Amino acid sequence: MKHSIYQIKLDAISQVIDHGRLISDVARDFRISKKKLFLWLRDVEKGNISRNENGDVSSEAEALRFEISYLAAKLIAVEAKRLS
Repeated sequence: MKHSIYQIKLDAISQVIDHGRLISDVARDFRISKKKLFLWLRDVEKGNISRNENGDVSSEAEALRFEISYLAAKLIAVEAKRLS
């Protein structure tokens, strides 16, 4: 089953908050930067990220920014692998 970009973000945040995992480990597992995950966690702390009835991130613009950064990180990983 394919996960939505929104769900990936929420899952990464949950791994740190709910399961007590290290930011560095979660960032590596989700192939995102530690800084990006830290910023998401800070947004949660400030109340800028919430879930609607479907469990999705409520801000469409935020979701689109996440999707762009997620795809850019995947592209960088593929390019690094190709060059190695």
